[in-house]
Amino acid sequence: MSGSIRPPRLAELLMERVLASRTQLHGVIGDLREEYSRRRGHSTRVLCDVWFWRQAVGVYWRFRSESRLRELARRQGGAARLLGDLLSDIRFALRTLRKRPVFAATAVLTLGAGIGGTTAIFSVVDGVLIRDLPYSDPERLVNVWKAWPSWQGVEGLDYTWDHIQYPWPDFLTLRDHATTLSAVAAFQNMDRVLTGVGEPERLSVGGASPNLFNLLGVPPVLGRVFSEEEVPPAVTEGAKVVILSHELWTRRFGADRDVLGRTIALNGAAHEVVGVLPAGFRLGSDLITTHENGGAVDPGLRDAWVPLMRQCGNCNELLARLEPGITVDQARAEVQALMTEGPDDQLARVALRKEVVTKGFGTPLLVLLGAAGILLLVACVNVAGLLVGEATGRRHEIAVRSALGAGRWRVVRQLLTENVLLGIVGAVLGLVLARIGTDALLMLAPPIPRLEEVGLSGRVLFFAAGAGVGTGIAFGLAPVMTLAGQSIGGSFVARGQSGGRRGRILQRGVMTVQVGLTVVLLVAGGLFGRSLLRLMAVDPGFDAGGVVAIEVSLPVRRSAGERQAFLEDGVQLFRDAVRAVEGIPGITAVSGTNYVPFGGGTWTGSLQFERDGERISATHWIRRVLPDYHEMMGIPLKTGRLFSDADGPSDPPVLLVSESLAEMYWPGASPLGTQASYGQTTFTVVGVVGDVRKTALGADPEPTFYMSAVQIPGESLTFVARTTADLSQTGAVLRRAIRSTDPNLLIAAPTTMSELMVDSESDDRFRTVLMLTFAALATLLAAVGVFGVTARAVASRVREMGIRMALGARESGLIRLVVNDAMISVAVGAVLGLVGAFWASNLIERFLFGIDGRDPLTYAGVVSLLMFVSFGAAYLPAMRVAKIAPMEVISAEE
Repeated sequence: MSGSIRPPRLAELLMERVLASRTQLHGVIGDLREEYSRRRGHSTRVLCDVWFWRQAVGVYWRFRSESRLRELARRQGGAARLLGDLLSDIRFALRTLRKRPVFAATAVLTLGAGIGGTTAIFSVVDGVLIRDLPYSDPERLVNVWKAWPSWQGVEGLDYTWDHIQYPWPDFLTLRDHATTLSAVAAFQNMDRVLTGVGEPERLSVGGASPNLFNLLGVPPVLGRVFSEEEVPPAVTEGAKVVILSHELWTRRFGADRDVLGRTIALNGAAHEVVGVLPAGFRLGSDLITTHENGGAVDPGLRDAWVPLMRQCGNCNELLARLEPGITVDQARAEVQALMTEGPDDQLARVALRKEVVTKGFGTPLLVLLGAAGILLLVACVNVAGLLVGEATGRRHEIAVRSALGAGRWRVVRQLLTENVLLGIVGAVLGLVLARIGTDALLMLAPPIPRLEEVGLSGRVLFFAAGAGVGTGIAFGLAPVMTLAGQSIGGSFVARGQSGGRRGRILQRGVMTVQVGLTVVLLVAGGLFGRSLLRLMAVDPGFDAGGVVAIEVSLPVRRSAGERQAFLEDGVQLFRDAVRAVEGIPGITAVSGTNYVPFGGGTWTGSLQFERDGERISATHWIRRVLPDYHEMMGIPLKTGRLFSDADGPSDPPVLLVSESLAEMYWPGASPLGTQASYGQTTFTVVGVVGDVRKTALGADPEPTFYMSAVQIPGESLTFVARTTADLSQTGAVLRRAIRSTDPNLLIAAPTTMSELMVDSESDDRFRTVLMLTFAALATLLAAVGVFGVTARAVASRVREMGIRMALGARESGLIRLVVNDAMISVAVGAVLGLVGAFWASNLIERFLFGIDGRDPLTYAGVVSLLMFVSFGAAYLPAMRVAKIAPMEVISAEE
C-alpha cells in the first residue's frame, strides 16, 4: 500500500495495543486497510481518516472489554466467562435480528399485541380483585349485617333480605361488647341540598360515627374529624358540623384553606366546616349497590360527611376490624349472640370488606383475562411458527457454526438469546399498548368497584416482563426442536432434508394449535355479539325515541309538620315547570315520574287488599307519575283508564297496576275497582297498563303500582319530554325553561332515554367489545400464520413443483395441492377449537341472553369464516408457483 493512501498510523497503534494475537492483528487491521483503500478511491482523505479512527476506537473498546472479561474470568472463574458469553450472544443476536428486519418487526408486533392486550386486562383484574383496599390493615376489615330469611323471595326485597342494617342501639352494643372486633363504626348514605354557595346543588352526603375515619386509617388533610359530643339526636337544633370531600372543597370552594370554621347550609341548616378528607376517598354503600340502584355499583364518592344521628331504624351499615388472630366465623358467632332487635329468625352476617366490594365481579373479569390469555397464546404460537420457519431457513448457517466448533448447547443458547431478546422488546411494546389499552378499558368499562385504582402498578409491570421473557423462552424452544437429533458438523448439511421435514411438521402443528385457539375466541365473540344484538332488540315496554329526561327537585326539605304543605306547593311548582317546557319549540309532549326506567332509582312498598275474602299484602315497585305519563311514554293501556286531570289532590286516590302484577294477583279476573291501602291512604284500582322493564333489558318486567304524583306528591320529579329537535341541544333549553319558574329548583344534568337504555347494558357491551376485539386480532394472527406456513412450504418445495410442472402438471392442480395441504391442518385445528369452545361455553353461558352457549348457528358461522380467511391466506402464497417458469424452478436450489 502506497504511503499516500495509508491509514493513520496512530489509529493502527491504538488497535495493536488490544489485539493480543498476530492472527487478530493481521485479520482485523488488514480488513480495515483494504476498506480504507477502497474508500479513498471515491472520497476525500479527511472523511476516510475519520471513518478509520471511528473503526479503530470501536475495535479498541470492544477488544479491551473482552480482554478485561478474559482477565476477570481467569481471576473469578465461570461466572465471568458466562457473563462474557452472554454479552457476546446478545451482540450476535442484535446483529442477526438487524439483518432480518421484517421477521423481527413481525415477531415484536405480534408479541406486543398479545402481551399488551393481556396486560391491559390484568391491570383491571389487579386493581379490582388483587390489590389491597386503600385503608389501614385492609385484610382485617369486615362488613357486618343482619339477614332475615323470611324476606327471601319476597318481591322487592330480594336484594336486601341478607343486607339488613343495624339500629343505633345494636351498633352501640357491638361497639362496646364485641371482643372479637377491635373497633366497630357505622355509616349511611343520604342527600342534602347545599345552598348559599353559588347555584343550589344536591349533594351525596355520608353520615358517619365519629370513629369511622380512624377505623379506616384515613385522617383528614385539613382540620379534624367529628367528636362524640357532635353526634346529634334525631331532631336537633343549633349548629352542626361537616367534613368536606377533597373534590367538593376544590370544586365549590376553590381549595381555600380558610374554609375551616366557615358555615354552610345543608337543607337550610347551618353546618360548620371542621375538616377536608384526602382526594379520592371512597366508601361505597352495599345497600345502594345491592338494592337502591337495582344492582348498580355505588362509587362511594360522597361530597361531604356529617355525624350520624343516634335515633335511626335499620339504617346503619357497620364496618368493623377483626382482632388479630380472629376468624370471620368466630366474629359471626359472637355477633349472632349479641343481636337483640329483629325477628326470631334473624342471622348475623360478617364478611371481609374486600369480598363484599368485589362480589359478583370476579368471574366476569377472570373470563376476560382468560380470553386475553388465549390471545397471548395465539400470538406466541404465531411467533413460534415464525421462529420454526427462520430456524429451518438457517440450517446452513447453524451447520457452518457447528462445523467450526460450536457445540449443540452453544447453538441452542444463541437461539434462545435471540428469542428472549424478541420477548423483551415485545414486552416493552406490550407495555406501551397496555397503557393505551387500559385507558380505553376505563372509558369503555361499566361501573366496576375500585375502577379508579386501576393502573400500571409494579405487579402489572412484573406481569408484562414475565410474559415477555417467559414466552421468549417457552416458544423459543420450538426452533430448537427442529434441530433436535441432527448431527453436528458436515453431516448436518447432508441431513438437512430431514431437518426441513421436521420443521414443516412442527410448523403445521403450530398452525393447527393457533387455529384451534382462534376458534375458541371466535365462538366466544360470536356468542357475546349475538347475545348483545338480541338484548338490544328487546321491547322495553315504552318508546324511548326522542325522549329527554331531567330530574328536578324542590329546593330544601322542611320539618315534618311543614312537609305536606310544602309538597302540595311543590305540585303547583312542577305544573308550572311542565307548562314552561311545553312552550319550547320542538317539544311535542311533557310528563314526569319519580324514577324513569333504567335511571337506577327504586321505591318499593307494600299495599294491602282483599281478594276472595283473603287479606293480601303485596310488596312491589311503586311509581309516582303525572296524569299523561303513560300516553307520553307510549306505555299501552290494557284495560280501564289512565290518570286524568280530574284526579286532583282532593279527589279519591286512584291506582294503576302493571299487567304482570294484575296477572299475579288477579289471574283470569279484573283488578278494576279493588280497594288497596298504603299506609293511611286507600286507593281504587282504575286501570291496567303494559309492563315496563325498569332496570335492564335482560330482566323480566317488574310488577308495579302507579300512583298519581298529584295525589301523592314528592320532593322530586324527573321530567320526560319528547322532542323533534336536536337532543344534544334540548337539555340546556329544558334547564333554562324549568329554572325560569323558580331559580331555587335543583336541576340535574339531562340525559336521553336511549342513553339510559344503552348504559344499562354497559357490562354486556364491555364484554362483547373485548371478546370481539380479541377474536378479530386472533383471526388476523391466524391468517398471518397460515400465510407464513404456506409460503414457507411453497418455498421449500419449488424444486418439486418445477418437476411436476415440467412433467405436465397443471397450475391449478399444483395450487390445489398446496392449498389442500394447508387446509387439512386448518380443519384439524378447527375441530379441536370447536371441542374447546364447547367446553368453554359452560363458563360463559351465564353471561348470555336469548342464546344457548352451544348455538349451532354461531359455531357454523365461526368455522365458515375461519375457513374462508384461511383459504385466502393459503391461496395467495400458492399463486407463486404459477408465476415461475418450470425450467427456472427446476434449477433453483431449495
